[in-house]
Amino acid sequence: MAASIAENRRAVDVDRELRLADAVHARVLTWFDGAYPEARRDLSDAPPVIYVRRRWPSEALSAVAVVGMRRATRYGVGIAAVLGESLSAAGVIVVSGVAGAAHAGVLRVGGITVGMLGLRDRRGLSA
Repeated sequence: MAASIAENRRAVDVDRELRLADAVHARVLTWFDGAYPEARRDLSDAPPVIYVRRRWPSEALSAVAVVGMRRATRYGVGIAAVLGESLSAAGVIVVSGVAGAAHAGVLRVGGITVGMLGLRDRRGLSA
């Protein structure tokens, strides 16, 4: 993993990433930060960087992943938003892709949502 990070370091403009995070009031947490969530740090494929707005959710809360489609129907988008809203209103953290409609529902009720970015391997395939 260290070799991959070093190899791809040149592809990332760290200063630009920090400016973008600052523009949306997000904190950038790395493996080396004390605020990096312990439960994530112990994963074999833990993300080296996490962007956090407001606060990281409590590990004690339940979470549900909502997986969408790249070409969702209008009906599917609507259902994902309602699902996100309903789950959040029940106190559940909603985890989904950052463009997921479920996040919109969560945000409507002021809930907690976690956006996950897909990773790409060297061939450009999602992992």
